[in-house]
Amino acid sequence: MTAISTPSIVILGILLAGLSQAGEIKGQVAVQGLKSAENIAVYVDAIAGKDFPPPASHAIMDQHKLTFIPHVLVVLKGTTVDFLNSDALGHNVYWPSVSGSKKLAHNMGTWPQGVKKSFTFNDLGVAQRAQ
Repeated sequence: MTAISTPSIVILGILLAGLSQAGEIKGQVAVQGLKSAENIAVYVDAIAGKDFPPPASHAIMDQHKLTFIPHVLVVLKGTTVDFLNSDALGHNVYWPSVSGSKKLAHNMGTWPQGVKKSFTFNDLGVAQRAQ
């Protein structure tokens, strides 16, 4: 059995629903202390008069060759994520906090290859793997 924690999952309150939305957002994002922007999520906090419910279909986070795929997953608040195990050994998926709040820690337990467990993210923030 291998204990592996989750990669980063960013739970957003409101996110632009897609390219079909009218309007344009312009700006510049600057980051310090990072070698690349590979794992950065840029999002819109709110759009006045707009509500974006979570999708009916579940997001998917797979474990394959001891790696989470995708490495970073951004979801709307209320989205259910299916955690799959494609490896031949059991994995324990957990996160020690959400945006630093240890009260929001969660341990999904361990399950074997071919099995999935689901979790609905109802708290805003970042559920990040243990360092």
